[in-house]
Formats: sequence, C-alpha cells, structure tokens
Amino acid sequence: MRARALVSIAVLVAASCHPAASPSSSASATTGKAAHELPPQARLARAQQRLELSGYREAEADFRSLLATPEATPARLGIAQVLVITGRAEAALEVLAPLSDPASLAPAAVLRARALQSRGDVAGAERALRAVPDSAATPAVRLALGSVLLRQGRRADAEPVLMTLVNDYNE
Repeated sequence: MRARALVSIAVLVAASCHPAASPSSSASATTGKAAHELPPQARLARAQQRLELSGYREAEADFRSLLATPEATPARLGIAQVLVITGRAEAALEVLAPLSDPASLAPAAVLRARALQSRGDVAGAERALRAVPDSAATPAVRLALGSVLLRQGRRADAEPVLMTLVNDYNE
C-alpha cells in the first residue's frame, strides 16, 4: 500500500516537472488522431469487432471512415449490416446500390434481401437473391433464398434450395 502511494507521488511529481510526459496530456494529444492513425485494415477489423459486440454507433463511424480507402467495399457491407440491424432499411439499400464487384455480389444480395424483407417486400428480397448467379451463390445466399421462399409459403420451391446446403454439408 505504502509503495503504491510512493509510486503515485513519484508519477505526479514527474508530471508536474515534465508536462509533456503526463498521462493526461499525452492521451488528449493522441485521442483525436488515434482513429485515423490506424491503418485501414486495422480500422476495418475494429469496426467488425464493434459490430459483433453490438457497438453499432461506433462500428458505423469506423466503417464510414473507410469509404475513401481500399477497404471501401467491406466498409459499405459493414455499414449496410449496421443499418439493417438498426432498422434503417432504406439507408441500407442506398449504401448497397454502388456495389457491383463480383466479390461483394453475394453478401450485398443477402443484405439487400434482409433490408427488403424488413420493409415487407418479400418478393423483392427473392428477386435480389435470385439475381446472384449460381456460380456466385454462397451458402448464405441459398439459405436466405430458402428462407424467403418458406416465408412466402412456397415449401416445394424452398426444399431443393435448402437441400443444396445439406448436400454441401454431407460432402
């Protein structure tokens, strides 16, 4: 206890003698720059972690800060996911509109479908998912399509789509 008190006093004395070395001044100097000093990949990882931990406001801010970087495509997908989760379907559709590269086709379609479903456009969700070519249809796309078809009461149409997932799993 006494040693801890002596260390605290020593830190305070050092800070008063050298203001640049004080923890509060160095923290305040780096706080504003810290978010932008991270490289884009690190900011993307932080944004994804914040999204997974339900820190939607912070995740959205991080994703938006990446729109003018090489990480713009995954950032757009992240923003759209935040917007869908937080009930802003129209904004999510706007964010997804510019995405056209093949790598983002499937995840964008799933997010579009979720946004369309949340506003009651189940047929639009089906169209968004069916627009993905079979060669790019990931398990997430097929699962979402099967779910949309079931939601429409079209079990006979959903069954072969969902069975592809079972077959993939068994192989």
